[in-house]
Parts: sequence; structure tokens; C-alpha cells
Amino acid sequence: MNVPVTVNGITVEIPVDDEVIHEALKKKKKETGYEKVVSGNYYLAGPTSTKVCTETNYNTISDIGSFNIANYYSDKNVAKNNIRADTLMRQLRRFAAECDGAVAPYANYGFVIFWNRVTCALDCGHDVSSTTGVIRFKTRAAAQLAILEFKDELEWYFTEYDPMPSGWWDN
Repeated sequence: MNVPVTVNGITVEIPVDDEVIHEALKKKKKETGYEKVVSGNYYLAGPTSTKVCTETNYNTISDIGSFNIANYYSDKNVAKNNIRADTLMRQLRRFAAECDGAVAPYANYGFVIFWNRVTCALDCGHDVSSTTGVIRFKTRAAAQLAILEFKDELEWYFTEYDPMPSGWWDN
């Protein structure tokens, strides 16, 4: 393949091997752990449990479905952490519903669990914002019960969980 190169206003086409171009483009893009893998390669998913399953991508309806619902990972740590975090969110939703009836996610009221950066501990408080993915409880008592029930997982979620691969945030 010929690549146009401009120096001092003069454009010249230089032949460059396709593999060199492919490698240069590949190196330039940071991997997120969510990329679709090449057909025949493995990807990771967590269909119904807290375990990471290895699947082979053959571009089947199942593979495409997993990718489309974001249950498809190319990085094992990203898969493990996201499956663990997703499980916690489902458990909290069920707990809220069983404990006091879940509050609608965008109702702009309710009590939420958060990490208090001043006390470095789990806490709960009234929330009036419209934030995506927040589990809301009708009462402070219900949120406090959830903190007791899921303390270890909540501490992990707020202090260690990272949905991106290790080093991704580095320059």
C-alpha cells in the first residue's frame, strides 16, 4: 500500500507494507477489555453466575448477542470485576425490592449507598439526583440494612472496582 507523506508542502507516496500499517494502528489504540475478538479466538462472558466463562467467537447469534448486551470481554480481569459488580447490583436491587419495595431508578428521591470520603466508610443518604445505575431505597433503615448485608462487596465496589483493564488510566 502507498501512503502519502507531506514534507515542506510536497506530497510523496511511499510504499508501506500492510502489516506495518496494521501494527501501527493496533499499537495506537488502547485496549479497553471490551473489544470484539477475531473469529475463532476466545472471549469471556458471565452468562448467569459470578463465574467467568470462556467462549469461542464464531460470530454466531449467541456471540453477537453477548457482544450487543455488553456481556462480552476480551480481558479476564475486566470480565471478572464487571461480573462481580453486576452481581452486586442485582443483589442490591432484589434486596431493596424485598426490604421496602424498590424506588424507581429516576424518581429523584430515595436513599442511596455511597463511599464517604471524609470518614472512609460506607454511608447512606438522601439523594435527589438523576444518576444512572444507582440503587435507591425508600428508607434510610433499608439502605443501612443493605450496607450490613453486603458490606464486604460494597467496600470492594467503592474502593477497588475498576471497569477498565489495569493501567488503562495511565498516560
